[in-house]
Amino acid sequence: MRDEIMKKVAEELGGNYRPATIEEEAKGIDGVIIIDDKKIPVSIKSKTYVNQEKHLSEELKGHLIIYEKRKNKIVVDYSELLNSIKK
Repeated sequence: MRDEIMKKVAEELGGNYRPATIEEEAKGIDGVIIIDDKKIPVSIKSKTYVNQEKHLSEELKGHLIIYEKRKNKIVVDYSELLNSIKK
């Protein structure tokens, strides 16, 4: 599912993506969104995970992409990533 989410976000932003390397995964990065020459590391987490995050000790290194399963679709929130691109 991570690849589908990264593909959707990359397409909507007019870019591309690649899965994380083993070294990146060790840092909590799920993949990299590539827009022009910018390589943006991302962490993809479910909304339920984010709601529990204050109880978890994992430190995320990538920009957060949140997804939520609703009936027959997946809703994706990448507003944090959008904010970083605008800077």
